[in-house]
Amino acid sequence: MFGDSLNDRELKQYIRELNLGETLFQSGEVGKTMFLILQGQIGLYDSTPEKEELLIAKVSWGQVVGEQAIVGEPPYSRVFSAKALVRTRVLEFDIKGMRTIEKKIPDFTLRILQITAKWLDRTNQIIHVLKSTEEVERVVRCLCFISNQAFGTNQSTTPSGTAIAVDYIHYITGIAEVRIEGYLSHLVNHKIMTETAEGYRINNPKKFVEELLSVRYELEEEGPKLRIAA
Repeated sequence: MFGDSLNDRELKQYIRELNLGETLFQSGEVGKTMFLILQGQIGLYDSTPEKEELLIAKVSWGQVVGEQAIVGEPPYSRVFSAKALVRTRVLEFDIKGMRTIEKKIPDFTLRILQITAKWLDRTNQIIHVLKSTEEVERVVRCLCFISNQAFGTNQSTTPSGTAIAVDYIHYITGIAEVRIEGYLSHLVNHKIMTETAEGYRINNPKKFVEELLSVRYELEEEGPKLRIAA
């Protein structure tokens, strides 16, 4: 992303390496630095009411995490915990470090702002999911959002590598898991999704949103039955 600039001796002080499972930061701790993923992948975790860790997002190469520690109002407490999902290298810096890096990489701050803007756009998409008060509408929006995040615009990507977990949809929408399972079972019956041991998988990502919207009204009609069953 930044070429050979990061090989500079002065910049190497900002690089951290994490092994699989190693913690980058913990929920609740006061953060003063943000991170740019140079290699590998970071998982963001929240805690369920039962105090179990729930993986809610994956941050990969070229993305940032912990940016609120710099752009937010101090003192900033980390909302989620972050751990390395594979061996990972990150660039860790505070405001002072950003200024130092900027001297070596003149467009560094601008590019970080551009990356952060993409994350804010992702947040806006989640807010869009949460706007609706209708369960079916929220599930449909959530699945469209997940489809977009999982497969993006790369038409060569297949759904075999990504399983959609019911607890993740529950986390985003707040809808009871038993009701979500009912809606997803309906989509499985229409061959829009496939149920596996790991979760639900999207069939034909290219047409997924179109197919999902086509059965929205059927889902709405099934809604009362699903609520009774719940």
